[in-house]
Amino acid sequence: MRERITVKKLESKIRFLNELTGNPVTPWAVSKETGEWEPQAHAFMLSRAYGGFSLEQMCATGSGCSEPLNTGHIPARELYGMISAMIAGIRMMQTRHHSVRNWMALPNSE
Repeated sequence: MRERITVKKLESKIRFLNELTGNPVTPWAVSKETGEWEPQAHAFMLSRAYGGFSLEQMCATGSGCSEPLNTGHIPARELYGMISAMIAGIRMMQTRHHSVRNWMALPNSE
């Protein structure tokens, strides 16, 4: 039997994606200066509508958001799988970049 994908699991996966990419973990935060809510640039967040879910990302200025996966609102299980694939791709590129950087730092054997 497959594990149920809950809103909590989706939000946890998105929090990890934000941490992995160095983005703020929440799309909104209270300003220390004004005490008002402010958008957090580039933070990924969960959108819910029409009985489905979508991954959104806050714009740099905080004046709007984009939908990086371009899926519209889909079932929770599908979105969870797509975010997992996104994380795997980011990790693969980080590992590859790290390996290339290490290889370039090796002394020349000639």
